[in-house]
Amino acid sequence: MGHPLCAGWYPPAHAVEDPLFASGLILVEEGEAPIVLCALDWAELSNGDYDRWREELAAAVGTDADRVAVHCIHAHDTPWPDRDAQDILDAHGCPDVIMAGDWAERVRAEAAQAAVAALDRLVPCTQIAIGEARVDRIASNRRVMGPDGKVAAVRWTKCPDADVRAAPEGVIDPLLKTISFCDGETALVTLHYYAVHPTSMDGTGIVTPEFVGLARNRRAAETGIPHIYFTGCGGNITAGKY
Repeated sequence: MGHPLCAGWYPPAHAVEDPLFASGLILVEEGEAPIVLCALDWAELSNGDYDRWREELAAAVGTDADRVAVHCIHAHDTPWPDRDAQDILDAHGCPDVIMAGDWAERVRAEAAQAAVAALDRLVPCTQIAIGEARVDRIASNRRVMGPDGKVAAVRWTKCPDADVRAAPEGVIDPLLKTISFCDGETALVTLHYYAVHPTSMDGTGIVTPEFVGLARNRRAAETGIPHIYFTGCGGNITAGKY
């Protein structure tokens, strides 16, 4: 408790509503070095921390860092590790602004250990299934444009202005896209991609992977296989309209 959230932009953690996970899979094509896909229930992972995650996961499974993708779902009431930036702040007498303690390094080491263990549980993949579905009343543009072509308002996660909420949805990608890796007719793991800021209650100090993490966890419980969520390009897309 008390750790900075979203790189210090929001109040520090005072409660954990839902646990955060590092989820991933390892793809090993015959005769090729492993490929690692990893999604973290964090806001972001910046500067050297991003490089260190890729390097340590690569070393753990015997591959190159450029064959490791590390992704953050970008829920705001979660940590945003950036040791390089925090070191600069420490040097100027500003400790614990972005991150505190060594917990992020310990999480990274634990994730690398999990990747090593996963290599002993490889299973054949004979088929890939793909699908997509239109998402109803979630995403909308954050910047609301006026008739002069300039930004007239900003539709943040919390948008109390009824007129701003009522503005058109704007240009979004409305599709949730899914890829499943299968052994015959049996799905092994399912990946989901959707473009939106996954924020419905940010700035509360209550740690949660937000609605995308809850939906992912529910589908995993219903199907009995891992589901991994990746946030798409959502810089100008929030859930503020609905």
